[in-house]
Amino acid sequence: MTRHSAKFAAVSLVCAWCLTAGGGATVVSAQGTPELTPFVQCVTPKPGDPSRAVAVFGYFSRNNHLQSSPISLFLIDNIYLPKAGHPQYFSDGLYTNVFAVEYDPATEHPRWWTSFYDLSGGGDPLAGGRIATEARVDANSPQCLLPPAEGQPGPQGVQGLPGPPGDPGDAGPEGLQGSKGDTGPPGLAGPRRPRRPTG
Repeated sequence: MTRHSAKFAAVSLVCAWCLTAGGGATVVSAQGTPELTPFVQCVTPKPGDPSRAVAVFGYFSRNNHLQSSPISLFLIDNIYLPKAGHPQYFSDGLYTNVFAVEYDPATEHPRWWTSFYDLSGGGDPLAGGRIATEARVDANSPQCLLPPAEGQPGPQGVQGLPGPPGDPGDAGPEGLQGSKGDTGPPGLAGPRRPRRPTG
């Protein structure tokens, strides 16, 4: 494994926060409309390390590549990276956020190269009837649109006025009969009757 392939083996992650689609320099080796077109979707500084960058790639595919036998290679400065995350099999349609690669923008130049047989017969005869397409990261590659940073919470609002009193609720059910209380102490003795006079 080369120095570059070891460095980039763990960086083939889809860029979930990249919101741009399309763009980048694409070079075609022969005339006609390619069946398979890779493109540089966008580039952005690496979060937490602005001295490095992340390039995001996508592709457009048409027709059946089971017969056109596509070849897919990823290189940085002519060094092949077998584990950059680039696909080897392609579905028809437009695909963004296919894979992302970290690199040093000051010294390294990533490019994704594909080649396929031209089923219409317009391929380059010197290349065995194949058409090559290449997506290169350069100064014209579009910048990824990152979501805005979350702001600080605002101040608390003014206390609202108290609401009107609610309607009285329904009367509750009658409670159970309470238990019989203890016998109270005996009362005080009443006053004595006066005696009748004797005559």
